[in-house]
Amino acid sequence: MQGKRTGIRKKLNLLPKRKQMTHIIKQYLDKHEISAPAFANEIGINRSSLNRYINGVRFPSRDIALRIYEASQKEIQPEELYALREGER
Repeated sequence: MQGKRTGIRKKLNLLPKRKQMTHIIKQYLDKHEISAPAFANEIGINRSSLNRYINGVRFPSRDIALRIYEASQKEIQPEELYALREGER
């Protein structure tokens, strides 16, 4: 039972980080009136992958974080996204 509780606590600790990542990406898309499918296409991933990042289900890899950085005209810093991912471990 102890292991299960630890896993639950770990997931709860991630919620603020996931919400922060979600906010960063959504804010950029809203600000620039870019659809998620168009942005996904621009960074070379499928729409469902981007939706996982937007919904806080997954964190982007370093490679994807760098693609997001380039596609966002350097507005979304890869360190922001990847620092959040590092907190996942």
